[in-house]
Amino acid sequence: MKKILLLLAAATFVVSCNKLADNEFEITGKVDPSLNGKNVILEKMGGPAGYLPVDTVKVEDGKFLFKGTVTEPSLHFVQIEGTQGKAEIVLENGGIELDVDKDSIFKTKQGGTYNNEKLYDYYTDINKIRRKMMSFQKKNQAEMMTAYQSNDTVAMNRINKEYEIITKEMEGKSNSFIKDNPKAFISVLLVKQMFQLNKPVEDIKKHYDALDAEVKKTKEGKEVAEMLKKATEQKANKGNATVGSLAPD
Repeated sequence: MKKILLLLAAATFVVSCNKLADNEFEITGKVDPSLNGKNVILEKMGGPAGYLPVDTVKVEDGKFLFKGTVTEPSLHFVQIEGTQGKAEIVLENGGIELDVDKDSIFKTKQGGTYNNEKLYDYYTDINKIRRKMMSFQKKNQAEMMTAYQSNDTVAMNRINKEYEIITKEMEGKSNSFIKDNPKAFISVLLVKQMFQLNKPVEDIKKHYDALDAEVKKTKEGKEVAEMLKKATEQKANKGNATVGSLAPD
């Protein structure tokens, strides 16, 4: 009986140790053992180079571990010494899991928490379209160059229209993701990206309004709200100026 009680107590202790507080995160990563001893850098956006280091650990036995606290979801990056590129993650409360491909860090599998699973789902679909784009570019590069040099506008327009079909497919996939995943943090990042793509303010607002309230409360969500406010005001002022210019003296 004592043995059973001791086992139960031990199990309870392990569970309590593994449970993270509401503001804690833990990133566990798996990599190829050939990277043992290499630095793994957790970064956030900022600084002159675009990225700021947050923490650094080393790979041991093909694994690495970050621990810390976080107040809300935010986009972070993981870079491993000796590899090219950075793996994206959503830093948030909970146990985040990364399975890193040393030959292509972009193939990293994110998981463990809701937003990282959604991030992986999104990139799984988008990367299929990206491969299609790269294949198209490689296949048509020589023909496009020849058409440009000979000023063959018919050929250039045809190739551009075919390429535009693929870009619209990617845009449609992002729009569908936002619509189907209003609670995902990456959705607000995609809405924010629409400003860079010069999408109509009405379209951006429609997508933003459909987001979950908790997503809107994040730093990124508040920034999008402010950007929408300014864009709407600018559009209204521009419209008023146009109306005024048409008014009779």
